[in-house]
Amino acid sequence: MWRTGSTFLFNAFRNQDSYLCFYEPFHEYIGSKRALAREREQAEIRAARLRHPVGAGSNFYAFHSQDAQRDLIPIFPYEASVRCVLNKPSKRTVAYIKACQEHAFEHGKTPFFGFCRSGTQTPKLKGVDAAVHIHLWREPRTQFASYDWPNNRYFLPQTIAQLCHSRKLHHHLDRFPVKLQPREHFRRAISFRRYEPLNAYTTRLLEAISPAERYALFYLVWLVSRESASHVADVSINLDALRSDHQQREAIEALFSINMDGLSAQPRQADPSIDYSVIEKQVESQLAHFK
Repeated sequence: MWRTGSTFLFNAFRNQDSYLCFYEPFHEYIGSKRALAREREQAEIRAARLRHPVGAGSNFYAFHSQDAQRDLIPIFPYEASVRCVLNKPSKRTVAYIKACQEHAFEHGKTPFFGFCRSGTQTPKLKGVDAAVHIHLWREPRTQFASYDWPNNRYFLPQTIAQLCHSRKLHHHLDRFPVKLQPREHFRRAISFRRYEPLNAYTTRLLEAISPAERYALFYLVWLVSRESASHVADVSINLDALRSDHQQREAIEALFSINMDGLSAQPRQADPSIDYSVIEKQVESQLAHFK
């Protein structure tokens, strides 16, 4: 998920010449040469706005080479950005990741994939994305605060869009313990095929519900994503704990030959108006019922 330290870890690997790092390989920009070019120009501005570490050049640098533009962008699976995040990956998605992997090998590099929306696609990608699976996560309350709604209108609307497309979960939303918008609104979200109108629609849904309801939806996705990733993870990293756990940080640095200096930002404070414990218990209970 977003705001778990994925950009920080990406830069730690990117700074090692032996890796070719694919940042957010399921990001919708990757399917558009024009969007990638625009992103490259605005990289430093975006890094400051999102409080990301400032790296040299575009985060999507692995997709800017001539052969990447020829071989990878045309086969980008748009369904991996939203529709399949909380479902199984499509065959196109698996083929695309394998192609990225081969692209790195052809350049004499070890591929590193920094996912922010692998969701429940993770187990099926385990055998093709990398030899080692690193699961990045953080405490849900501080992560939710870090989504910075409504100032940031990407992270939470996109999370809700992923939930709307979950074949397993969205049918149960009308039985959710926290009062939500009627389920037909979520059905309508599935009808959008382009990023912009879908994001605008889920933004309006979020504006119409309370902070507690927003957290309930976020927490549902957090639980499902964490459970899926933890089953296949070789290494689990809690960003909030890593800030103070110097022993674990040194062990990770030694394992991957990377440098993790600079991890000093403090997490945002949780919203005191939300009764987190009650909501979490309700969501956990309902999720157990889904199963």
